[in-house]
Amino acid sequence: MSEEDRELKERLETCVSTLINEKSEASVTTQIRLKALDVIVTELRSATSSMTSVPKPLKFLRPKYETLKEYYGTIGDTEESEVVFLRARLGDVLAVL
Repeated sequence: MSEEDRELKERLETCVSTLINEKSEASVTTQIRLKALDVIVTELRSATSSMTSVPKPLKFLRPKYETLKEYYGTIGDTEESEVVFLRARLGDVLAVL
């Protein structure tokens, strides 16, 4: 694995960790989670512009699918617009994975 691939994998894993708040930190707000999810979406979009092989972000995120799916199930129904947007955006990412 090249250095660039390792960096991408680390960045995606950090974003997933932040998104699901793996360490249960109180400082992780919905805004921070949305930013982490935006990084994942950006990486997916940029990598899928040419489909000559399996895009690396998809390959690196595949092992995290179940974790992301479980987190998606824990996002409660609420009227708070940021949470609704987070849930919808995460649903879109899960559909791609």
